[in-house]
Amino acid sequence: MFHKFVFALLLCMVFATGLSAGARPLFGTPLADDPLQARIYRLDNGLTVAFSVNRETPNIRGCIAFRVGSGDDPADKTGLAHYLEHLLFKGSEKLGTTDYRAEWPLLEQIEKLYDRREASRDPDERQELYREIDRLSAQAGQYTVQNEFVQAINEMGGSGLNAYTSLDRTVYFNSLPANQLEKFIRLQFDRFRSPVFRGFHTELETVFEEFNLYQDRPGARFSQLMLSTLFPDHPYGRPVIGLPKDLKNPSPRRVMEFYRRYYVPGNMIIVLAGDFDPDSALRLIEETFGTLPAGEVPESGLPPLEPLRGESVHTLITPEHEMCRAVWRLDRPGLRELDLLELSARILSNGSAGLFDQNLTIPQKVADAAAGAGGKPGVYGMLIVNAVPNRGDSPEQALKLLDAEIEKLKRGDFPDWLLPAIGDHAEFDLARSLRDNEFRADRLLDSYLDRIDWPDAANEPARRKSITKAEIMEFARKHLTGDRIVLYRKNGPLSPGEKLPKPPLTPLKTAKGHSEFFREISRMKVAEIRPEFPDLEHGIRRDELCVEAGLPFEGELVRVRRRADFEWIPNTRNDYFQLRYVFPVGSRHNRLWQLAGGYSAVAGTETRSAEALKLELYRLAGSVSVSSGPEETVVTINGLARNLPAIAGIAEELLTRPAVNDEALQRMVSRILLARKSQKENPNAVLADGLLPYVRYGREYLEKSNLSSEELNKVRPAEVASLLRELKSYPVRIQYYGPELPELKRTVGELLPLPLPEKRPPLPFVPEEKKIETPAVYLVHIPNVSQLHLLYLTSGRRYNPDDVGTRFLFNSYYGSGMASVTFRKLRESNSLAYGCYSYYGTPDDPAGNHYFVTYLSTQADKLPDAMKAVESMGFPVDLAAIGNSRDTLLKSQAAERWLDERLFSLADNYRKLGLPQNYREETYRQLQDASVFDLLEFYRQEIEDKPRALLVVGDADTIDRKALERFGPVKQLSADDVFPR
Repeated sequence: MFHKFVFALLLCMVFATGLSAGARPLFGTPLADDPLQARIYRLDNGLTVAFSVNRETPNIRGCIAFRVGSGDDPADKTGLAHYLEHLLFKGSEKLGTTDYRAEWPLLEQIEKLYDRREASRDPDERQELYREIDRLSAQAGQYTVQNEFVQAINEMGGSGLNAYTSLDRTVYFNSLPANQLEKFIRLQFDRFRSPVFRGFHTELETVFEEFNLYQDRPGARFSQLMLSTLFPDHPYGRPVIGLPKDLKNPSPRRVMEFYRRYYVPGNMIIVLAGDFDPDSALRLIEETFGTLPAGEVPESGLPPLEPLRGESVHTLITPEHEMCRAVWRLDRPGLRELDLLELSARILSNGSAGLFDQNLTIPQKVADAAAGAGGKPGVYGMLIVNAVPNRGDSPEQALKLLDAEIEKLKRGDFPDWLLPAIGDHAEFDLARSLRDNEFRADRLLDSYLDRIDWPDAANEPARRKSITKAEIMEFARKHLTGDRIVLYRKNGPLSPGEKLPKPPLTPLKTAKGHSEFFREISRMKVAEIRPEFPDLEHGIRRDELCVEAGLPFEGELVRVRRRADFEWIPNTRNDYFQLRYVFPVGSRHNRLWQLAGGYSAVAGTETRSAEALKLELYRLAGSVSVSSGPEETVVTINGLARNLPAIAGIAEELLTRPAVNDEALQRMVSRILLARKSQKENPNAVLADGLLPYVRYGREYLEKSNLSSEELNKVRPAEVASLLRELKSYPVRIQYYGPELPELKRTVGELLPLPLPEKRPPLPFVPEEKKIETPAVYLVHIPNVSQLHLLYLTSGRRYNPDDVGTRFLFNSYYGSGMASVTFRKLRESNSLAYGCYSYYGTPDDPAGNHYFVTYLSTQADKLPDAMKAVESMGFPVDLAAIGNSRDTLLKSQAAERWLDERLFSLADNYRKLGLPQNYREETYRQLQDASVFDLLEFYRQEIEDKPRALLVVGDADTIDRKALERFGPVKQLSADDVFPR
């Protein structure tokens, strides 16, 4: 699972008529101005139910959450809330087992052994008790149906299954097709009614892996340093995952006691957002969750926060880029104070017009600066400001720059129109987000978990718009004082974090087949959702823009004509538009295009500074960006259609009259070099962005695809400005999503006039992929990290679109998600990894090759076991699991709807790969037809017995070198070897 530090948004409870006897509305009717049209009820046992109906697609977001988090962990047993979250994926008395009556005595013995082990202070006795736990766990495993809860969600066509634990909440969530709602509710009811903590010690080892993973992440350490200093001697200052001393001394009994205390209906909410009938859903929830005993709602045991006095300064040494952070904490704030915190943060930083944006980030006085706010009414609020200094500057200097801008906030030294504009942007963002079921569900969740009454939540936009500049200034003067914490991240080697050791563990051999409850859920009849495939022929309207003029040539006028494809999709919901100009030139044509987008954002134009342009765009509620990839450069213009001419005028100015700004370019280059340095110190980035392309394409690819540090420092601003000026001369495809405007084609054609004659793009550099012919190991050393990142890579055939159904089914069954072969083998059975996956990849270009990878992150002392497990995976055939994977894909595709501007991205991808417009329908048909024999043949031809390269990133001093050498010759590299010089 993963963690979110969830800042309080604000939305909750609106309701409807049509109640059943066991539920009462917290309000009689929905509020007239509620954009979610939410309905919220409370059942007789105290359970809260919140609905937001959205008929746009036949999908539902389902969430179940509890008002309990790591702040509620007992002081002597931290980590319980998070570990319970993990265990609630293990099934129940009816799910996840083939014979609970036979399994239970073994689980009971295991629990008693854990109690004895917890009480023992004799290391030898504790080790012997663990061996007995491991032996009995292996016995109990014969009744375990691995990840059956996950398989049940997948069988419905569910997606995005996960959970998170934070300081004050635990949230479980996934999306599902609308016709699967009854299955979902009955499955979740069983999950929370009678959970069984099977596989306790293997899941604990997964948590150990998660703990060790965080020790390698400077960002995670920095965030924990912030919490521990912001909430000293308080439960909120402890790690969500728990303290090492407690993780080493687990207790199933204590976890169950925690569950029984906090997982009661009065501490719980069910949220549904999407396409469903709310009255029927309420009756179903009453029939199931409504029968849970009410229990006693636990009182908060949180101690009061002690006030922060003075400035508390702390430093973390890491190999990543340096930064500073200052945090102010408000104790027991009301909604008004939290609103003032949020608006203060937006005035400081909103990406365009904030004080940090205008005075620090855009003029590049720092590499980056941002502000954020959040909190919980009646508990705490916080304002966080960060800055990354430029190369050669110190974090202390960056903090002085931040403080100077905060003084401007106190003085009211910002435009009078900025506060109203922030309110307009917030309302506009809300309107655009309403089509997203996840957004709706999160708003409802946060309002309940933050204990914000619905009238207050619904009134948030109006309430914030009522706040005046004078209030902001007074608030800042009162609260943004010297009573704060200051954190510095300074450059140096990462100190070794505390590591949880690998315990001895017998791989679990689990049961085949399914429980009777799984089969019962699967057999439930549901209404069919018929797939509606994307209509790329009629869903996108197509036309052509034509420019014609006479140009002088050898003393005569020659008529020259230029054509541009024009595609558009109407937006019938609101006033939002997006206009994209796609040019077929990128960094493979000229490496300088890597700089063009960033330069256009900071250089300004011949008549206006970058700061002035950003300020005007924010006032217009619009944005303009230039982004370059390997083969395309895209100019994107978006905002409110009523401001389209003005916003597009700024884009035209950026492209035709870019400033030649040497200072802006040099600062931008400095930021790029700083980012490259950070990449080399991040194990994930070294693997994905450095070592993988190095092995696939070779060192030459890195050099031809990227400017070296020396080359970057030699670039002149006139060269980059010239690229921008000539961009419109290249062939272009224009895409418009927005309200239908009078004479749309002519209007769009006039916004960015296309010059004549049209230029032909230069020939691009085409990388040549290197085929893996023999086994080999590529090792990049990063000191003082406890985790190894392993990636097995197999070269595939040339791009082939013809067996897409088999490829999709293979990836779903073999390598994708918690029910896959890879996850069950490496994590669930052997506890060898926190994160792992396999997939057969598709190239971005039809001239490219497919490839197959298996990835896992593991502790260094598990390397031989991890390699043995990966290399022995083979292709196990589980007919039920293959059928489940097919059901997952077919049901999720039947419920998907390609709407609005997303059609452009699908059409662009099909165009690039040379695929027919009905390819999505062909994919669905092939999924229906793909057989187990197709999968076996695919595996044999594309993966089995093919030579593989093993890519390893980690501390070479802790690695079992002989294990690597048994795989193949080892080539040790530095991070400098796999990134541009």
